[in-house]
Amino acid sequence: MKSRVFTINNINDLHFAYSVIPAFENLVKDSINTKPYQETDLLRESLISLKKEVRRYTHEKRDRLYNERIIQESIDGYIDLIPLPLSVKSFEDAENYFINYIELSQIKNSQYDCTGQRFTRWHKVSYRIGLYWIYHAVGIDC
Repeated sequence: MKSRVFTINNINDLHFAYSVIPAFENLVKDSINTKPYQETDLLRESLISLKKEVRRYTHEKRDRLYNERIIQESIDGYIDLIPLPLSVKSFEDAENYFINYIELSQIKNSQYDCTGQRFTRWHKVSYRIGLYWIYHAVGIDC
């Protein structure tokens, strides 16, 4: 199995990947006539790997969104209940999964008063019905 260029764990990584893909495509186009075949092949494989990682993350995120249940909603945020995959076998695994795949990064300061950005306020791991679940409180900067 070939290694990934990098792993996409959150929305910031996804934005970075989308900004890098055009640069990779230009490198591949430019290297076809100027670089040895091995370097062009390596660049092409890296580009393919990056695109596959984007697809993996977006499909996983889409599938996860269908399973979220909003249990409380307010004007400046909400609390959702998220079931974790069966591969999560302990509270430590659940915490790591939350940090790597669900947690929303802190908001970036803006000169404007309300940015509408979502961020994690708090979370709690629970175990019930044979599954690990995350209570995830999301705040909205407004």
